[in-house]
Formats: sequence, C-alpha cells, structure tokens
Amino acid sequence: MTRIDLSPPTAARVSRVPGASLRWAMLGVIFLTRTSLGFQFQSIAALTPFLVPAFDLSYAEVGLLMGLFMLPGVVIALPGGLLGQRFGSLRVVVAGLGLMILGGMIVSYSGGLHTAAFGRAIGGVGGVLVNILLARMVADWFREHELQTAMGLMLSAWPFGMALALVILGPLAGATSWRIAEYLTVAAAGLALALIVLAYREPSAARAAEAVHFVLAPFILATSLVAFVPGYLRHRSFLPGSLATVGCLLLLLGLAAQSEARETLLTVAASALLVVAHARNRSLWHRSCPH
Repeated sequence: MTRIDLSPPTAARVSRVPGASLRWAMLGVIFLTRTSLGFQFQSIAALTPFLVPAFDLSYAEVGLLMGLFMLPGVVIALPGGLLGQRFGSLRVVVAGLGLMILGGMIVSYSGGLHTAAFGRAIGGVGGVLVNILLARMVADWFREHELQTAMGLMLSAWPFGMALALVILGPLAGATSWRIAEYLTVAAAGLALALIVLAYREPSAARAAEAVHFVLAPFILATSLVAFVPGYLRHRSFLPGSLATVGCLLLLLGLAAQSEARETLLTVAASALLVVAHARNRSLWHRSCPH
C-alpha cells in the first residue's frame, strides 16, 4: 500500500528547527551592532564644523578622514572572510568591534590630522571585519524566503546609524565638545560589543566553558572606558587611556585564543595593564585636584 506524505513543505517546517524561535531576536542583535558601525562612520561628517577649526583642516582633509574608514576594505575583505572561517564569525566580530573602540578612542584623543587619520584607519579595519561577518551571521540563522527579509533589515541598519550620528553628534558637540561626541561613538561600539557577546547565540549550542570570559570581557571593557573619561577630562593625559585600551584589546584577544594557556596568558597580561592604567589614572587625578 502506497503511503502518502502529507507533511508540510520544508520551508514551513523551519520554525520547528531547534533554536529557530530565536532567529528574529538574533537579527535584532545584529541590527543594533551594525547600527553602531554606521554611527561611527558618519561621525566625521556630523562633526565637520567642529573639526575644521580645531585641527585647521581643509574640506579635502575632512573627506580623507571620512574615506579612511572604508579604505581598509580594499585589502581586508577577503582575509576577513577567511578569518571568519578559521576562528568563527562571533570571535572575528568581537575583534572588529574592539578595533572600532580603539580607533574611536584614538580619534577622540587626537591632536591633529595624522593621529585622527590613524585612528580612523584602525576603526575602519574593525568596521570591515564586522560588516563582512554580520552578513554571514544572518545567513546562518535564516533560509529561503526569510533570508531576503532578514538581509534587507540588516542592511538598513547602516543608514539608520548614519542618520542617528547626524541627528545626535552635532548638537552634543555644540553643548559639550567634539571629543565628547566622538567618544559617544566609542560607547556605541562598546555597547554593541557587550550586546553581541552577551546576547548573540550561534545556531548550534554555545560553548559553556567560555561563558565566564565572554561575560567578563565586555563588562571590564565598558567599566574601564567609563572610568577613564572623567580622568582624561581632568588631567588631559593620554597614558592611562592608552594602557587601558591595550589591556582591553588583549582581553578581547583572549576570546579568540585556541588554547587555555594562551587565554590565561592574555587575560593575566590584560589585567596587569588595566591595574597599572587605573593606578596611573588615580595618581594623575589627585595631582590635578586643587588642594
């Protein structure tokens, strides 16, 4: 006797795939992460009226700062995809966001065109890595007709972040300073990093052994950045923030370590740098306080 298969089509059974109910929440995480990318990219355009007199820039030099964020894509796009295959999309995105944070801090601390250009290039390398791997993460979660909708929503995050930069950064710079406004792009990347690490899940089960490091890394990064902002505004020294930035980046590199020994070494080195940075920040703070 012939048995007739009355089961619904494969596309209709997607919702019963394990973890499929999370796919739209994961798309939200990806959307907000890519929003921070557009937000940092557009910061130079939004702050042009403040950067031109601050650094005595021409508009051609402002255009250079804008373009340097995307220029690394010429050489990073292909290696970025290979890195994603080698280390996994999540790890590469975390590293990319770390570079965006570092680049934004360099720009906010910069005193001239060359330092700002270096910071934009560093942030651009991270931005390219994030941009490439977020598309792959969407493809990991969605299939067939839903993939087109998900990709469209993910791509719309870029102009959304650019629009937010134009609306927020200019008025903020006018009320405070352009450095504070630029530092907001660092905070946005930091929040995206915390979100992608704490909330994002691979379609397959996450590795429980790395849960502690994945939780501590964004928490330490966020608290370190918040601690050094008031210190810099008082003593105007780049040393504590620079040491803390290197320490945070080493901590993030520990997420990509392939062995427990390397992860431990990177974590210990990062912790030592952060301790030194906070001690130096505290010392400079007290020296600059009026007696």
